[in-house]
Amino acid sequence: MWFTKRTKPVSGFTSTGNVLGGTVEIPITREFPVEALFVQLSFTVGTAMATANADSIQNILKSVDLQVFDGVKPRSVVKCSGPALLEYQVQTWFNLDRVTAANVNTNTAAAKTLTYVIPCSHPQLSDPLGSALLLPVHLMPSNPTLTLQLASQADMDTNATPTFALTGTITVTCWVARRQVSVVKWPYLEWDLMENIQPFPQTVTEFQIEMPTPGSITGHLMRCYTGVATRGDIQTALSPWRIESLGVVFRQWLNTQLQVENDLSRAADNASPNFVASFYNDFLTDKTGMETGDFGSVLDANVPVTSGARIYLVTSVTGGAGVQMKMLTHRVYGDLSRLKFVR
Repeated sequence: MWFTKRTKPVSGFTSTGNVLGGTVEIPITREFPVEALFVQLSFTVGTAMATANADSIQNILKSVDLQVFDGVKPRSVVKCSGPALLEYQVQTWFNLDRVTAANVNTNTAAAKTLTYVIPCSHPQLSDPLGSALLLPVHLMPSNPTLTLQLASQADMDTNATPTFALTGTITVTCWVARRQVSVVKWPYLEWDLMENIQPFPQTVTEFQIEMPTPGSITGHLMRCYTGVATRGDIQTALSPWRIESLGVVFRQWLNTQLQVENDLSRAADNASPNFVASFYNDFLTDKTGMETGDFGSVLDANVPVTSGARIYLVTSVTGGAGVQMKMLTHRVYGDLSRLKFVR
């Protein structure tokens, strides 16, 4: 990174006494632009889940909403589930921290700690583009707010008679990694990280899911569920999925093949945990440990609203009760043409 790191973990946010189903609001102060936020949950499971939810213990952070106010109106720049953050982190940061990696996908009565990273500057973008995506909180008229929704017992344990229970309460800690930007009028880019849910109650062929517009998509994470308590590939066998607009296909794949590419793009010590049915379309770079300093390969979703053109994810799905796909999309806004390499 071009700019000096400013992290003050001692003065971070800590909230104790939190219970299942509760909400935690964290004000983000505005000393320097934000590179990433770290949210850590520490708790002790007294009784394991009778029937674990499809996302297991990491679902204890049900949702995350990072809302900013730029002087015009409040807007969310990050709005997704906790499990989605961890799976996105594996694909873009290449790893989980050792304690979180040891605890994910577990269902035991024990003390646990999970750390969720909320990226602002994209981990795969080198400078100067990486610093262009810092969140410029120092330019905002009021503190951004990070709202955390903790899962209820029913969210964690899908059994008709749930048993999941904690011994004591949940401690939530948040610290912020910042950069001291020394360039006057540094050109920040707007971005967001949003999750949407698409249910599939019936088996469908050539089903169109409209991709988020406008913006330039750097990555699209697809998290598939075969039921309320199970993850699995919902793609109809040998029926490729594709992203297209007006008959032009931008990308086409089988999930089994995309999984191979995803696995090859992760560090060797990140072979475990493997998140089941978690598929990532990377529009920046899809190679282990590589960064890019260019936006040339992003998926351009800046279609004119009046044109009638849309970008669709076209799917063939084996549907049923509880079958769904949760889609996490990272977009960068504005004209990126000057930030794309051309010969």
